[in-house]
Amino acid sequence: GQIFVCSPCFKKRGLDESALIPGAQIVGGARLVEFMAEGAASISY
Repeated sequence: GQIFVCSPCFKKRGLDESALIPGAQIVGGARLVEFMAEGAASISY
């Protein structure tokens, strides 16, 4: 699977990239919509 981290949410919380687990990616809304359009089974907030 993939772990996408919401860019605005990440920034709002004042986090830095060292807080991410290996394999997590910071993405914007456009990437999430693209992911869903590819047939994603689910997303979770």
